[in-house]
Amino acid sequence: MPKVRNVRTKAVRSCINGNPYQTKKPNNQHTDVISVKKESNGCLKADCDIKSDESDYEEFDATQYKLSEYESTRIENIHRNKQILQSFNILEAKEQYNFTKPRTEKKKSFDVGLKRILNEKIPLPRRVSLRIKNLPVSYTDLPPIEPSRQNTYYSPRRAPKLSMQAINISEDHGKSAMESWSKLQNSKAELLSNNVKKFQEETLKLDIKYAAKVTKDRIYSIAIHPSCDKILACAGDKSGNVGIWDVNSTQGKSTEVFLFSPHTQPINCLKFCPTDISKLYSCSFDGSVRVADFSSQQFSEVFSIEENTDRFNYFDWPANKSNTLLVASSNGNVLLFDTRTSCIEQSYEIFQKSVRCVDFHPQNEHLFAASSYDGKLATWDLRNLKKDNNKFLSMFQASKTTSTCFFSPGAGDKLLLTSQDDYLRVFNVDQVGKIDSPRWQVKHDNFTGRWLTTFRACWDPKTENCFVCGSMERPRQIDMFGCMENGLLSHFSITSEEQTTVASVNAFHSSQNILVSGNASGKIYVWM
Repeated sequence: MPKVRNVRTKAVRSCINGNPYQTKKPNNQHTDVISVKKESNGCLKADCDIKSDESDYEEFDATQYKLSEYESTRIENIHRNKQILQSFNILEAKEQYNFTKPRTEKKKSFDVGLKRILNEKIPLPRRVSLRIKNLPVSYTDLPPIEPSRQNTYYSPRRAPKLSMQAINISEDHGKSAMESWSKLQNSKAELLSNNVKKFQEETLKLDIKYAAKVTKDRIYSIAIHPSCDKILACAGDKSGNVGIWDVNSTQGKSTEVFLFSPHTQPINCLKFCPTDISKLYSCSFDGSVRVADFSSQQFSEVFSIEENTDRFNYFDWPANKSNTLLVASSNGNVLLFDTRTSCIEQSYEIFQKSVRCVDFHPQNEHLFAASSYDGKLATWDLRNLKKDNNKFLSMFQASKTTSTCFFSPGAGDKLLLTSQDDYLRVFNVDQVGKIDSPRWQVKHDNFTGRWLTTFRACWDPKTENCFVCGSMERPRQIDMFGCMENGLLSHFSITSEEQTTVASVNAFHSSQNILVSGNASGKIYVWM
């Protein structure tokens, strides 16, 4: 049975296109004739007179077909709608804005620093079916499983004195680089006005200009050299490595990053000495405090405790006393010792749980703040501390554990607390050192999970009321906050196309508008 075209559809389509009496004939020479009859109900009936079996389609004479009243009205409506659209010049406007966006050149990827080592996968032997090969199955019994002892993780501590020989750089190049670092001059931090709007305008100009893989593992701590002559970004990672990145280096991409291994466990705090910026102090979970001296090119052990007993979480210097160091321990004590003699002066028990952070008041050498694992934040006076039964000046209890607490730079009249109950809090500090309920607080997602370093909100040393914190939001960004006089927190974020991961730890330059941030893969971003 040959195929018959829909007569009505073909005729209507030809009418809409403008000529109701033109039809396209097939190329086949053998044609069939279709006779159309109009019945009493107005419908059309097509009768086919097949003249050739070779034809797939039948020819229709459009001159014998007339449109019904409904079809004529429909075609008139279509033409009228087209005229209305043309009067609105919609098609011209569409052509005007229908253009392809020009291709923008892709930014060159940052290929600086350490290279990721990929482990080669060993192909496993292919599993073969013994049934398909018609081989007998061996029913030998498996050997009994012997209970094995669980191996305990133990990493011996490094020697008390180590040469600052980089793992990834030649010895000659490392010496010349450290000699130039030891000659850098300190630039004092000049506090800007407390205008939050001005801080926002300056910070929103920042964009990622440099990025490099500085450490092998996850970054736990970060620091930036206070000099204006050179940008030195430092990071401590999970394995006890310290990476120093000479951002302004002209020696080539492969020699900008220097990797050292002074510790064997995570480095939770990394700071430059306030009176001698050629010394970089670090404390680790291995229970030791070390100093990297660029002048002598050595890692020296400042102080340590018995191995595998307690771990050090944080440290700080009192105001105008760089020879005294206060260290936060995991057993709830703070240790006060002299860096010149490496002897403990005092050990005070201030919390029942681990002390997570300590920070001295920038103007009062006796006043410090500490936060604990059980969510406590307290201020203390060193002169009132004893070996046991110590009384705090004031205390605040959070619902979950805390991570860091910092006094505001300059006057120190504010205290910033980061806790795992998804809040950032800022307290007013009076002249005695007491705090009350938080004056500023904001809901913030601080749940970083297992594979990211916990967030540590920190102040911009150039301001009195603005601070930075990592963010879990997408697209990836860094959150900025400013304390307003009316008790509200101004919040805005900075982002960049190059930032594709969470920047857990951040640090501002002391005198320049520069921000460094680190992620869980050992990479540092420099915002300028």
